[in-house]
Amino acid sequence: MHTGAFIGVHATRPRGGDGRLKRYWFVWDDGDRYLVQPLDGAYQPAGDVRPVSAATFRDDFEPQPGILAVPLRDFEPQPARDGVQGGEAGEDELEHELRAGFALGMTRLRNGDREGALRLFEHVLATEEGVGPVHKHLFTEFGIHLRKRRLLKTACDFHRRVLALSPEDSHAHFNAARALYEDGDIDAAVRHLNHSLNISPDLEPASLFLAYIERHRPAGEGAGSGGTTTGTTQETRR
Repeated sequence: MHTGAFIGVHATRPRGGDGRLKRYWFVWDDGDRYLVQPLDGAYQPAGDVRPVSAATFRDDFEPQPGILAVPLRDFEPQPARDGVQGGEAGEDELEHELRAGFALGMTRLRNGDREGALRLFEHVLATEEGVGPVHKHLFTEFGIHLRKRRLLKTACDFHRRVLALSPEDSHAHFNAARALYEDGDIDAAVRHLNHSLNISPDLEPASLFLAYIERHRPAGEGAGSGGTTTGTTQETRR
């Protein structure tokens, strides 16, 4: 069992990326090394405890004295994985950074800081370096969360980012249609549903949603006020 001294929360910044996105860690002084544990946006443990060298800690970790989070219990240290150096765990560091930024935005939103939350969401959305099609599931997840919180324009922006990463993804067009419909742009929603069905004619949620829209939209009506789609269809993810 570890007996080192807990010394607080520290932060690291992405290498070669935007320094405003931080990743937070619990840190213990373990003699000739440090032990660190990654935290999520609510400063709760989000992974195993791992060792880092004193040199890595000195170069990469910054103290965060204003964050008063503390671990609730002791832990059993985990051995470093083969080929893993410093504080890395062979995971997608960018994904962790994006998740941390989004989670912090959701925390601010829950605490009533809407403007601060929107700034964080916009920052996550604007991240370019290292982002590729492999990350489309993240932006999909974020867009769905934001739609459910009724931040519809921001949700639409996240789904557009998914489409920029994977323009022929039928599920991405379907999810964009949901957000656009609830934001009131019915014509755009219909276009995305048709595109989704052109790609995947057997995507049943898209066909059901399109039928729902056409059934409830007066003849000749263009873009107008949308509504919630609760009970009419469901998100699609892959």
